[in-house]
Amino acid sequence: MSIRRINGLLAIAALMLITGCIVDERMFWSPDGSRAAVRLPEGLCLMDVNGKLSAPLISGVTFAAWLPDNRGLVILRRPATTNWQEISRLVPREETAPVEALAAGLPGLITVALNAAGGEASALEEKFFKPLKFELGPWLVAGLICLRDTQPETFNKLLGRVKETDELQKDLAEACKTIVQEISVVRLDGDKLAGQPLVLERTLAELGEPRPSPSAAVVAFLRDDVLNVVPLDGSTNRVAVSRKIAGSYDWTRDGKGLVFPVRLSEKWEGNTINLAHIQRRIVVGPSGTPIEGDSLLLGMGAFAFTPRVRCLPDGRVLFASQPLQLPAAANSMSEARFYVVDPAKGTEAVPVAIASESGALPADLAAFAVSPDGRHVAIGESGSDAIAVLEIATGRLEVVSPKRGAQNRTLPAWRGSDELYLAALPKVGARRPEWLRWRKGATPQVLSADWPDTAVQPLVK
Repeated sequence: MSIRRINGLLAIAALMLITGCIVDERMFWSPDGSRAAVRLPEGLCLMDVNGKLSAPLISGVTFAAWLPDNRGLVILRRPATTNWQEISRLVPREETAPVEALAAGLPGLITVALNAAGGEASALEEKFFKPLKFELGPWLVAGLICLRDTQPETFNKLLGRVKETDELQKDLAEACKTIVQEISVVRLDGDKLAGQPLVLERTLAELGEPRPSPSAAVVAFLRDDVLNVVPLDGSTNRVAVSRKIAGSYDWTRDGKGLVFPVRLSEKWEGNTINLAHIQRRIVVGPSGTPIEGDSLLLGMGAFAFTPRVRCLPDGRVLFASQPLQLPAAANSMSEARFYVVDPAKGTEAVPVAIASESGALPADLAAFAVSPDGRHVAIGESGSDAIAVLEIATGRLEVVSPKRGAQNRTLPAWRGSDELYLAALPKVGARRPEWLRWRKGATPQVLSADWPDTAVQPLVK
């Protein structure tokens, strides 16, 4: 959906639907390294080590994570719908009932908003919604869809008061295709699905990053800013681990705990420095079921980008942050660094900066992937198409894909500790991005040469 085209009734709601990092995860290697799940516009496909793709397994997938046994995945998807009747059949009644009540009151609200904006749809945000701090997000979109389908005459009268009604109708139809979100477990039989997906969560709320435990039959995921843990079999004994999550979390290597960033403010603000705690919490009990166990504060960071927290094989926790020194000037900005902290030290744990040459690291360290042995970090810079690998022990940095005039939109993916898959322009002057396989000391190999253009165009911008 194009934000530039949308004005009037959908402007605020559409902005709330655009979520996630600029650099996205698109390739997910199985624990045994035999194959990867790859997100393509056509759907989620499987890929072998030579780049051969299967037929699409399922459409609308925005994230995937392998089960520890290599025989299935937990996926996040947006099942396409066309109208409110379809949405209301998928989403629990406790969510659809408030939306229907909202839809009943929307005609009056929108009329007042248009009056306040002098009839100018493009001024609705600035003159009405923003002063009132009106933030219903996807619920407003759902309310508009409900209004359109249950009160078509009223809805069309309202559209008659704004410009570009055909485009607004088109954008509302596009929003309808993505408003429902679902987390499911899918089992595989070779390169095909084995049976129907088992739905764990289906909602109008924003879902993110379903990741199964490496050792227990549970999965963690984000619902809005709340980190949850639920059983993989779909049973109801779930635990809300923490709220105010800001960014990406990880499982501890034993699969019993989670490490995650928790923002200190009520809202994460763009274009400024945000403070967040890095915490660890035990979330799986002795019987393998979700619990709200003990929590340990590992440190605090200052973030000009979305935090990302990862566990290393030796138990230490890795994250990137600006150096934190308070008090500080309002406009102070220092170079971001990687830090490691050892939870084994308990309350004495202190984040330690990884030594790296001044100016070597990108300013944006939101997108990185840790090698399976925990020795290296692959960094995808969003401001360019450069991909670099940092050695954690020494701080040495190697650029494995140089800047070639594009902007990276894809997180690198490790298959093994010495084999990295990355998206890049294969040579200077190239227009078509490709998936490359990189090994230290070897020339990167193109794996996606036989893929259709639609499968590789989103990789870089």
